[in-house]
Amino acid sequence: MASLKGDTSILSVGDLLQQLCGSQKIGSLSVKQGEHRKVVHVGPEGLRLVFSSNSRATSLGEILIRTKKLTLQELDILLAQQKRTGKRLGELVARLGKVSKQDIQNALREQVQEEIYDLFTWNEAQFEFEEEPAPPPSPDNPMYEIVLDANPTSILLEASRRADEMQMVMKVVRNEALVPFRTTRVFSPQGLPLPPDLLSAVYREINGRAGVAEVVRRSLFPRFDALRAMYVLLSKGFAKVVDREGATMMVLQQETKRRPPSVRIPALNGRGKTLLLLGDMIKYRSALAQILRGAGYQVIEEVASGMAGLLAQKSRADAAVLDISINVDDGFTFCAWLRDNLNVPIVVLSADPSREAGLRALDAGARSYVVKPFTSEVVLRTIAGLLQASPAPGRVS
Repeated sequence: MASLKGDTSILSVGDLLQQLCGSQKIGSLSVKQGEHRKVVHVGPEGLRLVFSSNSRATSLGEILIRTKKLTLQELDILLAQQKRTGKRLGELVARLGKVSKQDIQNALREQVQEEIYDLFTWNEAQFEFEEEPAPPPSPDNPMYEIVLDANPTSILLEASRRADEMQMVMKVVRNEALVPFRTTRVFSPQGLPLPPDLLSAVYREINGRAGVAEVVRRSLFPRFDALRAMYVLLSKGFAKVVDREGATMMVLQQETKRRPPSVRIPALNGRGKTLLLLGDMIKYRSALAQILRGAGYQVIEEVASGMAGLLAQKSRADAAVLDISINVDDGFTFCAWLRDNLNVPIVVLSADPSREAGLRALDAGARSYVVKPFTSEVVLRTIAGLLQASPAPGRVS
């Protein structure tokens, strides 16, 4: 069996998965970082989580509590039953009758997605890929039944987004052992670039005693999402972080200049149309621009944190794609500015899945609101549809 070994400081997990899926390799990818290890099987049907030793993974029970399918008291009773009987938690939950099989499947899919996407942020780890068939399903691993899409361009997009945002987040958070505390600024999640329930859950756990890692764990949200929320709270002045001796850590921001590797993408005939692509996440913007260019579009890349030069470009653009990332101040106001100054349809990309955020984007002039993570096909279809359609009310995708 052919094997491949390496270090993620040279070849990132996202780039590696992109190459393996693009070349239609079948086998198991083992990644080890310190005491943590994960094994993902790569095959034509997609990605399967075979093993994970990472204790931080959001548990099925935590997800069901966060989504209000279970109460904490009900979960405690079920966990006691699980310890006594040895049965799967999902099986015991299903017997309650108040949680559907689809609810359990959705929670399991979130677990698997976060476990695999978490690998994209492992910068100093060792990997080994062995070509081999998929192992048989194990009753001890219900997550193995979940298969994630292995589209190479989708992996490229999500890996680029997470690498960009995690680097930016850790410039501010600095160390998960640091202790966050609330400032005197009155907290309000409204108008911030993340879902209010996520921001509120993280802010609620900040007590001046628990470290960042503990706040993230107690929020019940996936680590990546909770750290993004911590970044926003720190950047907006709702919280500060201190070391164990009480010294306040400075907030620093610096964007990466690393660009994604080249990838072959079949041309989908953009008909020579020109797109204005706005976003501050360099790797993510570059990866998306590469996909759009591969589909035949001309792409003008600009940052989304400033307006200089945009009016000079407006005569060349047929549509605008605005990526509202966590460091873009009031992306909806910026969208409204685009609407008033560029007479072109606008697509907004955001990680906020709430209907309220989608409606705000549409009210600000967007014609479509697409929630991350998404496949390249989704954004290409959305843009093509807007360019072909006559003026009409916007929609939330």
